[in-house]
Amino acid sequence: MRGFLLLFVLGCSVCVEALAEPFYNAKPLAHPVIKVSQESGATLAFIREAQGVVGYSCLCDSPDGVPQALDTYGDASIESVFYASLDSDLQTLIVLSRAKGQSALHGYRFVPATGRYRRLETLQPVLDRIATDHKALTAALVQKELGKLPPYDYSAVLPKTGIAEFDTLEPASGTLVGYFGVDGVPASVGRSAEDPHRDTYKKTFQQREGRWLTLTYERVPPQDEDVGSAYRVSRMAWETNPKVYQGSEDGPWAALGDGRLWALGSYVQGKRSGKWAEFDESGYESIGAYVDGLRQGPWVVSDGSTVSKGMIVDDFYEGRWTIEAHDDEQMSGFDTYKHGDFDGPSERVSQGVVVQRGDFVAGRQHGEWKMPWGEGHYVRGVREGRWKLNVEGGGVQAVDFVADKKQGELREVDAAGVLRLVEHYRAGVLDGLKQTYAANGKLTYSANYANGQIEGRALTYSDDGAVLLSDISWRHGSKEGPFRLYYPNGQPDTVATYEGGEPIGNLQSFDANGVLIADRNYCHVPDGKYTSIKRCGRQRGAFSNGHFDSESEYLFGNEQSARHTQDGRNVREVLLEPDDRVIHREYYPDGQLKFSEAKRGFRLITVEGKEYKDYSYAKREGETVYYYPTGVVERRMNFKDDKIVGCYTGYDEVGVQNFPPPGGCPPPKPVVFNFGE
Repeated sequence: MRGFLLLFVLGCSVCVEALAEPFYNAKPLAHPVIKVSQESGATLAFIREAQGVVGYSCLCDSPDGVPQALDTYGDASIESVFYASLDSDLQTLIVLSRAKGQSALHGYRFVPATGRYRRLETLQPVLDRIATDHKALTAALVQKELGKLPPYDYSAVLPKTGIAEFDTLEPASGTLVGYFGVDGVPASVGRSAEDPHRDTYKKTFQQREGRWLTLTYERVPPQDEDVGSAYRVSRMAWETNPKVYQGSEDGPWAALGDGRLWALGSYVQGKRSGKWAEFDESGYESIGAYVDGLRQGPWVVSDGSTVSKGMIVDDFYEGRWTIEAHDDEQMSGFDTYKHGDFDGPSERVSQGVVVQRGDFVAGRQHGEWKMPWGEGHYVRGVREGRWKLNVEGGGVQAVDFVADKKQGELREVDAAGVLRLVEHYRAGVLDGLKQTYAANGKLTYSANYANGQIEGRALTYSDDGAVLLSDISWRHGSKEGPFRLYYPNGQPDTVATYEGGEPIGNLQSFDANGVLIADRNYCHVPDGKYTSIKRCGRQRGAFSNGHFDSESEYLFGNEQSARHTQDGRNVREVLLEPDDRVIHREYYPDGQLKFSEAKRGFRLITVEGKEYKDYSYAKREGETVYYYPTGVVERRMNFKDDKIVGCYTGYDEVGVQNFPPPGGCPPPKPVVFNFGE
């Protein structure tokens, strides 16, 4: 086991901490101050006070750091402060003191959640024994003795079992029997004694009438603030042969884990016998008897929600078991078992009302059943025939099931008996007409489905069924054909045609008064063997103050020209000029010109045998000018064939040239400017 001395940084310099001056300043020290302790970063000081030596720890670098009492040591000297690794990678702080010629040891572990040290009471008997057995103690000697111990999480607290001989055990004591693997094979068989993956080990504590009182220690994964895996007590037992992993238990037995008791009872010659108690994660207790290793007779089984009472025969539930809910849930009922399977009537009653009732046959629901969500017929666990399904708000759906899947027409009525929904199914999938209705009986939605996908026209109406809100055509689950949206006043909202889920041709949007507010066009664009749909032709949008704020021209998805304004001020424009020139301008929010860029050229593309000039491929040609928000020129530059010519000329905000420097123009570098819309 690892162990090493803490290296102390000693001196009279003042540490940087939140306090105005160190809390130990000008006080008599029983040991040099430890600054920034290894496992916690705390400052440790042992101060002589009227009642004796008192140890303090302080996370003084934290805003709320104040000294906390570590322990009291009486009229003693602090001989050494060091660390030991007793389990996983967690460090244990050891304090060696001496008073009246007798040495004493104390162990502590830092708890980050509280910011304090906790004394390890489980380790204390071991430390006391080491101090008693040696007249002259040193840190190295203590570490050597602790290194002989099997690994154990000395911060673990064992739950009480109510059995005195178990509850008085000291897990750090005892005699090591040996290590075992996950399969219970002794570590000495087929594996090295130094194998770090040994999973469990055993210790014996007493011997009586051919039996040994044993503890089994199990390696468990990291939990909470643990750094690595740790060994904790998992079983307490009397055994006739502790050298075997299990099978020789004879007498009281307890299972532990996660700081709690999981099971408590007795064994006779390796088999459970007599009264037993078993606990779940919530602490609920199940009580009954074992005979020759099997549960027999009446049992009370509890879990997080219910208490069940009934008979167990040869470890199988038999006959009627009554069920009651914990606390105030007011739920009760019963189940019937045959050789461990549900077989016979079952029922649940909540607040005096039957919410579930039916029969099981060989573990499967069979016959007429009432469930919280509906009622109908089962055939060996599969819904068949007519079912009534409950829906939120008191409504009911009526539909047939075939092989546990909806089949045919489904009709839903609300709590008042008004028809609200009609659907058609084939093998559990929508197939056929679907309609919804308002409380006044008028249609609010109508569409056809084929194999789960919407097909054909789908009509949606206002909540009262008075106004058509949408008329959309579908094919194989995608929009295909006419597309119409309407305002509640009946005016058109959007008029378009879709193909494969995307708009094609002209798409227009209107406001509630019928005024056109957006006008866009889309067309097919060749893309290798396929075509895609992209913007084409004139695009207009953001209509306000009697005109469109956005107007542009697209050629097969690429912008050719554009004009964007906002509140009457220019935002961006791309203008086509004679001789295949393109002017690109952008503006500040107040309408002041931000930059102006000249381009020239195009790329010829051929679509369906016809050539087109695509000006989105124009290259920078001529002067580009940038402006400050005040309108003063910031810099100028010239381009030819998209490459800068010479170097740019720069100006400060009052128009004074500040570039190039007096030494002349530096070597040219490629300049790339990207401006989004």
